[in-house]
Amino acid sequence: MTVRMIAPAAPTLESSGAFRPNRRLSSLARRVTHSASALLAADRRMLLGVRSEGDRISLGWWNPQFEIVARLDASRSDFCPVGTAEGAVQRSSAVLLDWLIGRWPPGAAPARFGIVTDGIGVAFAPERPDPFLPGWFADIASGRHVLREIRPLSPTGSAALLSYQDQGIVLH
Repeated sequence: MTVRMIAPAAPTLESSGAFRPNRRLSSLARRVTHSASALLAADRRMLLGVRSEGDRISLGWWNPQFEIVARLDASRSDFCPVGTAEGAVQRSSAVLLDWLIGRWPPGAAPARFGIVTDGIGVAFAPERPDPFLPGWFADIASGRHVLREIRPLSPTGSAALLSYQDQGIVLH
């Protein structure tokens, strides 16, 4: 089978030789995008953020102007019922966030850590780990902090402002 490169690939950790694919991470990210896509189906321009802070998981929806328009906070014992779209996002995101937080050395993990998804991709910013903080989107879009894409965000829509070849690093 012949593979032809149509356009130059974006610089990635993988191309530098310093990266080894992780099937577990890919699987967890796929579960998050699958569950989040149901919540974002009504308006594909929206972004969904999920943050872990101790025992609490917060969901936040941002409009195309990066203004938070809805939020859902719950402790892990008070997640939405199984079988609901919100419950599916809470559960799948909690597992992914726990896995990512577990990559930090003991005692070094941030107290608040989150991801953003457009229902297609999943990303986080290790240097600015809480997407709910004021100015987070501006910091990422300006290049002040680098966005790490576990699964590539959509190249169109609101997420395209956060992910571009010179800045975003795709992990899977």
